[in-house]
Amino acid sequence: MSDGRAPLSEQYAFRTIGDGVAAGLARPEGAALSNTGVVDLGGSTLVFDTSLTLRSAREIRAAAIERTRRPPSLVANSHWHLDHLMGNQLFADLPIYATTRTVEIALEKAAGT
Repeated sequence: MSDGRAPLSEQYAFRTIGDGVAAGLARPEGAALSNTGVVDLGGSTLVFDTSLTLRSAREIRAAAIERTRRPPSLVANSHWHLDHLMGNQLFADLPIYATTRTVEIALEKAAGT
């Protein structure tokens, strides 16, 4: 991770919370409704929850690069709520992991059932 400086972000306040782990705390005045995370796995970078909007997802990607000096290489979604996974479209070129039930619910919601 970088020297602990927070990347410029209108949506998040990024804080180092452990060795190689940063939390992106949604700013109350921003459009992000949920928190996010960036984890330096050594040879790869994990983004945890991609947010609601493409704008906030871009800021997450930029923070990952700022903190790990490489682009994200995989994504994990904590659960199906849109404010945690709508940004996945900006990371569609990467493996995206979630529980089976999270995927099922997301697909049900997308289908309108």
